Amino acid sequence: MAVMIGHFSYVFHPYLASLFRPVPFSIKPSAFERLVSIPPLTLAYSADAAVSIFFVMSGCVLTTKFFMAKEIPALQSAAAKRYIRLGLPSFASIFLAWILWRSGAIYTAHANEIGVAGWVSGWYAGPFMFIDVFIDGLAGAPLFARTALNPALWTIQVELIGSIVLFAIISLFGKRPILLILWFMFFANIFGLQSPNVLFYISFLAGAILNIAQPWLNRNQVASLVAFSLGIFCVAYNQQAMFDILRMLPLPNLKPVGPDFNDNPDLLWHTVGSILLVAGVIGSRRLSAIIGSRIPVFLGKISFSIYVIHVPILASVGLRVAAAAQLAGLKYEQSVALAFVAYAMAVVGGAILFERWVDAPSIRLANRMANRTARVEKLQGQSIAPWQ
Repeated sequence: MAVMIGHFSYVFHPYLASLFRPVPFSIKPSAFERLVSIPPLTLAYSADAAVSIFFVMSGCVLTTKFFMAKEIPALQSAAAKRYIRLGLPSFASIFLAWILWRSGAIYTAHANEIGVAGWVSGWYAGPFMFIDVFIDGLAGAPLFARTALNPALWTIQVELIGSIVLFAIISLFGKRPILLILWFMFFANIFGLQSPNVLFYISFLAGAILNIAQPWLNRNQVASLVAFSLGIFCVAYNQQAMFDILRMLPLPNLKPVGPDFNDNPDLLWHTVGSILLVAGVIGSRRLSAIIGSRIPVFLGKISFSIYVIHVPILASVGLRVAAAAQLAGLKYEQSVALAFVAYAMAVVGGAILFERWVDAPSIRLANRMANRTARVEKLQGQSIAPWQ
């Protein structure tokens, strides 16, 4: 939800985006922007922090079965289903984006007339051919982060590569933690291009390790609450003065063999905060109960669908409703409020349908493929004579 709200906020309220990513010029905030720029309200639209939390959660959830059963087949099954699980919903969302663009529903060409952030007009500039749906949907987005038809899908590449590398390294070195960490760091440095982006991949490893730490966290509720509190502070990190205390701390510079984290302190603190936040949630019985209640579970069920469809809906429904409201005589802030209501309803409603018709079937197909792969491997293993 934070990513969905964040991207809307950055489009219609550029000042809020400048809290997280400095711009070379000053943006005068409105009264509304000053109000919602007070932490922890900023967490509601901190898209970058939400992505970091997502990566840590992925590493934790994807390896839970392995750490419970200590069986390699659990990792093999997870790896076998990963591309289908991520790729098919991504493809469907790109197809949806192409339909909206081809039909003329995408309204980014009129962004300057509406008064939104200047960079929005660069979205969906095109032209896009129908073959681009298959190129970007099946390979471009999941393998190469090519996301012109759906810019948010750059994370799918990180999710796919990060999870596969995690499965492989744990399979090889699951009982040798030092080698596991060293080899994973080696590949994280490669895929992160020796930049602070290595933290995207390290988040998966950290999430997996939290499975080992969970029993201790369960026994130490105070430690879990402290971790959660510190995590909230770190994931809220932005350019505001209250975070100067973190900016005073020296950050590692591993050049020339690794990243200089001073190049992206936001990502570093968001990653640290995400690890602490997830540790606090899985360790605290009270917080786990809240996360396990009906509304969070429902939102979690449709969260991936929300993520993959929200940008094309923002570029169509969000912008068009704002333009229509202004044409009807509403002021900018009023048109934005109306656009947000329409956008949120369209995204949540669309996500419910997308989850039912695309995401859930993708999960079932991925599970069938994983089960079939497991049966084939079992038969092959049985066909090998003991002396071979």
